[in-house]
Amino acid sequence: MRKLLLCISLCCSPNLFGSDEHPVCTNASHDWHHYAAERLRKLAASCHSPRFSELNFHRAYYRDLVNEGAATASLIDYSRSEGRANFSAYTLYMLLTEQMARHYYPTTTGQLNFLIGEYEKRNEIAELWLRGYNNLANRLSELQTRRGAKE
Repeated sequence: MRKLLLCISLCCSPNLFGSDEHPVCTNASHDWHHYAAERLRKLAASCHSPRFSELNFHRAYYRDLVNEGAATASLIDYSRSEGRANFSAYTLYMLLTEQMARHYYPTTTGQLNFLIGEYEKRNEIAELWLRGYNNLANRLSELQTRRGAKE
């Protein structure tokens, strides 16, 4: 009888199935785009998994960069420069990366590794574009593209 009760209590435990966590902490494919950056940071801090936490912090930073890019796009000098086109390409690239990760990496671990790696690389490049370091950002982007082609 004790074994039966123990089995039932373990099977119904919320910690066993992760039901106490938000879906962004358990599912890399969860639709997170409607969350603000601050909400993503709070959710990332509440994740039990360090990898999901890291991914959601990267997503929050991406959201910050997109918001800053939208604010910067209204500036006259920035809108005439190549920075706006580069930043639009970055935004589209990250949206496609999120979608393609589901198809190319069937396991959660594969998706997490891929997404975290892409966010680390591309967020850094986007930040350089926003700060006006276009030559450095373009060079780093070119190096990342070459490195990706070799792998």
